[in-house]
Amino acid sequence: MKKLMLLFALVALFTTNVLAQTPWKIVDMEYITKTGGNCEYDDETCTATFKGKYDRWFDLPDLSGDLTNHTKLSATILKSNVILTFNVRYRDADGKIQQVKAQTFYGQMGKEINAKKTLKVDLSNKGKITNEMLKNVTSIRVSMAKEASGAAEPWFCQFGDIVVE
Repeated sequence: MKKLMLLFALVALFTTNVLAQTPWKIVDMEYITKTGGNCEYDDETCTATFKGKYDRWFDLPDLSGDLTNHTKLSATILKSNVILTFNVRYRDADGKIQQVKAQTFYGQMGKEINAKKTLKVDLSNKGKITNEMLKNVTSIRVSMAKEASGAAEPWFCQFGDIVVE
């Protein structure tokens, strides 16, 4: 009986660990041009190029709806000379689309990035973005906050995987 209970406990532990590590969604960065934005984006190299001014952005594809249980996003950056902001866009009670800032990476992206770096984004902004907002997400918008340490135009960011848990 003890062996059976031990076996059951080990199977349960293994199952919960495997499920906890499984991502909810892997964002396909090769389809950014289909979701919209006001910056240049190369689907083959997964590189966003920002020109002219700082208010340049694009929306992540297939990331909308109820995200209350999926607020952890990991973004792999391969190369970059910009500081990024991740924004949550949602539909309010009046049906209007609103935008709220989830996180800006001034510290982690303040210098030019030339090697793989992973950003951990909290889409709830430590609870400041409410569940009511997260239930009605229309998109997750990635925008340029500013250039990294005086980088010259054109500003760019090359993405690897973006995973949502």
